[in-house]
Amino acid sequence: ALLSILAIFGLSLAENAAQIDTGLFRYALIIGLFGCAIPMFFFAIGTPKIPTGAATILSSSELPATIICAVIIIHESVTAFQWVGVGLIFLGIAYPYLAEIKQL
Repeated sequence: ALLSILAIFGLSLAENAAQIDTGLFRYALIIGLFGCAIPMFFFAIGTPKIPTGAATILSSSELPATIICAVIIIHESVTAFQWVGVGLIFLGIAYPYLAEIKQL
């Protein structure tokens, strides 16, 4: 992700580096640590200990869970189009199990 950001915004970041508040760096580091690094670390530890299907369900339900938490905790506004996307993700997760239920 860092390489993509630097490739797209590299020159403008270099030109505006003096304007970036150094206090924001601390918050960016905290968000990066708790939002990306620690969850991925624990997911990498836990994945070998659970069945493959459960790992797939957990990884694919991460985005809908994040959106729902953002709505509940920080009152983020989510458009109807985004809710449709969340519903499609949940439908994609449930579809294989619905097919199994119909066969029984």
